[in-house]
Amino acid sequence: MVKLEYMSTYINALQADAAGSSRSVLLDRRKAVSDSRNVVFLQLYRQLRDVPPRRLRQEDQAWMVRFHHEGAEDAGGPYRESLALLSADLESGQLPLLLPTPNARDDVGDNRDKFVPNPECRSAEELRIFRFIGTVRALAACGDGMSVWARAHPTSCTNDARRSHA
Repeated sequence: MVKLEYMSTYINALQADAAGSSRSVLLDRRKAVSDSRNVVFLQLYRQLRDVPPRRLRQEDQAWMVRFHHEGAEDAGGPYRESLALLSADLESGQLPLLLPTPNARDDVGDNRDKFVPNPECRSAEELRIFRFIGTVRALAACGDGMSVWARAHPTSCTNDARRSHA
């Protein structure tokens, strides 16, 4: 119940002040493949970390995406792709932020497709990154974003949540 109240308060704060335009980000998939310090998640984080969450709360998408060396216009597809890439990076093992659950590690029981925060990640920067992850999740939980997050990051949503927002 406490989590639900906190999340509701946070979402309301995001919705209360949505002034300002969407943020534009430039993502380089080639750089992400060739250098683990430049995965798409970290590119997004570096470009959006100083943006107040309330400025990311928009009717349709939190940021506009351009892919370097690619000609896509962001009418929603590149944004959804950025969420999918962000999610894939978090689950890839390239970043130490999230760990598979103990059940996944031991290949037993439920929740083998889930991840938990790495308790070793406690630096100020890592905590800011976790806050950014929370902001993206909160944005996704507002309105249509939940269906985008659920498609891009299926292991983080329950089946009930996916059905109710599909």
